[in-house]
Amino acid sequence: MKKLIMYPTNNLADFNMNFVTKLLEYLNVNTKLIKSSDFHITSKKENKVLDILMKLHATTYLSGKESYFNYLNLSNFQSRNINIKLINYNFNSLYERDSILRLLFSYNPEEVIEILNCNGKEENP
Repeated sequence: MKKLIMYPTNNLADFNMNFVTKLLEYLNVNTKLIKSSDFHITSKKENKVLDILMKLHATTYLSGKESYFNYLNLSNFQSRNINIKLINYNFNSLYERDSILRLLFSYNPEEVIEILNCNGKEENP
């Protein structure tokens, strides 16, 4: 954790990219990460998400349930033929809201993956 936190940068996007990359390596998850800046899109907020999805020819967008209710408009996605799938994680926890960090400190990587896979309930909005 110390190496992650002490990552030598003054750029939050670079810090986050390094953090997520190392987290995925630790969990043995092999996926390609792309910075939104690589798309050279000038739109903001939900429109930026939609523009990125269109460039990727995406048909489905996975969203945390709370994120959906805070900033996504279902009709904007539907008009572009993009389905929204809500992921509602329900961890057995003392805390109302939990984070990946607590899981990482409490379980080994295989257990973290199992918890995420078993506790994520996919729903339609």
